[in-house]
Amino acid sequence: MTPERRDWFDIGYAVEATPRGHYGEVRVCRLVASAEALFPLEGGSGSGDITEEFALAETFLSGFVNRGGCADLKFRDNEYLHFCGPGGAAELGTLMHRLYALALELLRGVDGLYIDFDVAPPAAPDEALLRRALAAEAELALLRNVFGDMVQDEGALRLAYERGVREERQRQHEGRKHDA
Repeated sequence: MTPERRDWFDIGYAVEATPRGHYGEVRVCRLVASAEALFPLEGGSGSGDITEEFALAETFLSGFVNRGGCADLKFRDNEYLHFCGPGGAAELGTLMHRLYALALELLRGVDGLYIDFDVAPPAAPDEALLRRALAAEAELALLRNVFGDMVQDEGALRLAYERGVREERQRQHEGRKHDA
């Protein structure tokens, strides 16, 4: 099967996903530019070693996500981490936030140390966004149940969902700017 690629400039990553029966294989690379598909070169020796070719880029994360929601993902050449659904992966994000908060708390006690970061409280999940995500997942599950193997183009459904999420975030951002 042909891999499908997405460049997520808003978060600084690009992904190539390939369907493999009951699971999808993913490979994620960091983007070094905010609006151009440039990647660190695999085996490169510094920030000047970049490539436009995804195939030659340094792998940040790779692995598999199965149809049940479980994922086995490894960062660089380390061992796989297993997540049971998006909630398990979100817990890793919460852990990282708490590690930064703890480090900040400990470092603030060191006299004369300049600290170059701050930790904002984690944003509360946006209920409208969560409802939309759940509705999209339910719709996809319904389509699979009704049409079975006829639902070939999940990519198109995902693109529509991601576009809707971007539009919702943009509306919220515009509303916040208007309120300020």
